[in-house]
Amino acid sequence: MDQIQFNPEEQHVPSADQARPRESAMIRLIMKISGGTLKTEEQANYALLGVAALFFVGTIMVMMNTFGGPKSEPFPYQYREDVPEEIRAELPPEIYDSLPSRSRGSL
Repeated sequence: MDQIQFNPEEQHVPSADQARPRESAMIRLIMKISGGTLKTEEQANYALLGVAALFFVGTIMVMMNTFGGPKSEPFPYQYREDVPEEIRAELPPEIYDSLPSRSRGSL
């Protein structure tokens, strides 16, 4: 421990190489994937910002579809015999045929 000396007069001046932070791995990756379209670090930063914005909007849309928004109401009739004639005339046959009948023999 006696061999370590501290000299307060010496100041470390960063060189030009040390002044600029290293390029992030994500920036290098997106520049490589772009195939030369993104030539500068600034362009890659804007591209990453755009990708993040797209993911944010996509997340909001998925959440709204999952948790919010109007719910479709179920078909109010459980049996074929419950459907009024005016509604039955407008129903597609496959929907009407998918309804069970109150009498078990008519399926």
